[in-house]
Amino acid sequence: MYNRLKNSSIFASAGILALQMILVSGLDAEGDANQGKRVFQRCKACHALRPGQHRVGPSLHGVFGREAGSADGFDGYSRGMRDLNITWTEGNLLEFIQAPALMVQRTRCKAGMVNNEQDRINLVEYLKQASD
Repeated sequence: MYNRLKNSSIFASAGILALQMILVSGLDAEGDANQGKRVFQRCKACHALRPGQHRVGPSLHGVFGREAGSADGFDGYSRGMRDLNITWTEGNLLEFIQAPALMVQRTRCKAGMVNNEQDRINLVEYLKQASD
């Protein structure tokens, strides 16, 4: 009986993994900046893309390669963001915009959650192009 249950859970885990791979393979990993601009509409109440133009949140111009909590001229960072100790990359920004409060305790970014993975990929592509 134990072996049958063990084998069933292995097959179930393999099936879930295969399904996740199929779902993810349908994503455009390159991202579509035009679609990302549409997603950015959720962000622009708090963030701008012009250098030094801060709102409630910091300018996102040049965010890639910048240390978290360090945009020049912006002093409204939460303690959690100031203490994060990471440099922004595509990967960790994707993680952050999926669920900001899970990555940064007491973040002030309340509207940042983007549930759809393709929307997150598109948003990051837009931010990359807008920062050039």
